Amino acid sequence: MRLDRYLVGACPDVSRSGLQQLIQTGSILVNQQPIRKSTLLKNGDKIQVNWPDNDTPVTPDPNIKLSVIYEDSDVLVIDKPADLVVHPGAGNATGTLVNGLLHYDYACFSLMLDPDSRPGIVHRLDKNTTGAMVIAKNEDARGYLIEAFKNGRVEKNYLALVDGVPPQERGVIQSRIGRHHANRKKMAVVAAPAGKDALTTYRMVESSGTQSLLQVEIQTGRTHQIRVHLAHIGYPVMGDSKYGRSRRAIEVPKRQMLHAWKLSFPPRSGGVTRTFTAPVPKDFAETAARIGIGLEECLNRPLDSP
Repeated sequence: MRLDRYLVGACPDVSRSGLQQLIQTGSILVNQQPIRKSTLLKNGDKIQVNWPDNDTPVTPDPNIKLSVIYEDSDVLVIDKPADLVVHPGAGNATGTLVNGLLHYDYACFSLMLDPDSRPGIVHRLDKNTTGAMVIAKNEDARGYLIEAFKNGRVEKNYLALVDGVPPQERGVIQSRIGRHHANRKKMAVVAAPAGKDALTTYRMVESSGTQSLLQVEIQTGRTHQIRVHLAHIGYPVMGDSKYGRSRRAIEVPKRQMLHAWKLSFPPRSGGVTRTFTAPVPKDFAETAARIGIGLEECLNRPLDSP
């Protein structure tokens, strides 16, 4: 395998361009020697990555406006908009949700800055997925939420507009998800022992005959899980440029039509599990209307879990 392709898979949080820049500047060595990106690796090669010091501080950004659903001393629940990366990384040093959190409450979140620049972050939504996210406001709450996610005590309920109509009203998708064998920027359903277990359940809420509105829950939190699973069974999320395909004569949405609709978790102080709902964004509702699905009528009906 070429060095650059190998590194994309080995360093999934770093952009391809960022890795290529490290190669060009001699910051990546193979067997202690500078190397070209097209160099083919062989078994036994030793790769050394000399990461540059990150001297650029993570700063507050007043242009990132947070839509707050709920807040107390432990957590902040927000409605994340489309086109917003959650935390800084290669290629996204500024303009992220984390920069917005520092502007919203610098005294709180600056105390939680870690080497990864992810203060309070306990889960993520893709850049162009909208909806409810919970953020910890102190280290005790962060540890509690991480354990709650790990132990399945957090319920994540999504709405998805998909191409096609599933033959059954309800379905379960269980597989392993890992890096795509040919495109390391994509995830895919893979055979054991590769990848990690992933479980997705869905319920069809409404259909136009060619597209459908699904209510989706995930019991695991793998990268791009819903998008990968729905594409794998033949019903990709509308507007998904990475995993979808065009099968319709209507205007293609500019982003994937996936919305984190409801988020439920028990409070750290104990008591009843609370559910927080993120309003459906305008572009999602407009896309539903274009394909003939009355979103407001659907969501006003009692919906049980998938």
